[in-house]
Amino acid sequence: MNAADFFTKEERSKLYNASLEYKTPPAYDNQTPEERDRWKAHIAQMLEKPKEQVRPSDFKELRTSWKIPSLIGCTLDGALRPIEIERSQMSWLRLEKGEIHIPKHLAAKNRQNWEVTLRERTVQALRRWKKQRATKEKYDDSDAIWLNKKGNPYTSKNLNYLLDQLLDTAGIDDSNRKIVWYSFRKSTATYVQSESDDITTADVLRSTPENVKNYAGPTPEEKRDILENIDG
Repeated sequence: MNAADFFTKEERSKLYNASLEYKTPPAYDNQTPEERDRWKAHIAQMLEKPKEQVRPSDFKELRTSWKIPSLIGCTLDGALRPIEIERSQMSWLRLEKGEIHIPKHLAAKNRQNWEVTLRERTVQALRRWKKQRATKEKYDDSDAIWLNKKGNPYTSKNLNYLLDQLLDTAGIDDSNRKIVWYSFRKSTATYVQSESDDITTADVLRSTPENVKNYAGPTPEEKRDILENIDG
């Protein structure tokens, strides 16, 4: 994880916006027959159903899904590890408090119970996803907050594949950079520390102050300011 590169503030914003657009087709009625046919083929592959069974309702559902925005929002705010996403349960949600509660026995390091603070946009995305989730059959026998398209909890492999898709959608060049899911965590750590201290950063990361140095460092903005001020 320490070798992972992190996202800048601009990239973080682009990735969240990309989550809102991820695999989002244009409105069904706003397409030419040729465009609609191409999208039907794409949606059929996404939903793993025959092309001739794709309906306008499938277009509408994909245009309004809050699964990926809620997942990315939680990861940006809470620096979620892949294992935490894999273990996530609906019972963790404390949306009235703007938090996710991770119990000790499911926490990554099994140290203690953790409360993950969420910003308001993430809380709203989770509220919307919670309503949509209740209508989806594959969640009937699962308490997982998020399942992949095959109905299984997300793993590091699934999440890194999703990240690759979001990078493409956001137009972020990851050439000569090690960009993996932990890049979210390292980015959150870096910017939280730049605005606070090791204790606060450790709490956000669900780690210890001693381990903060493994995640955080000066931000590009801070280094640029230092360079600008060297010669007065």
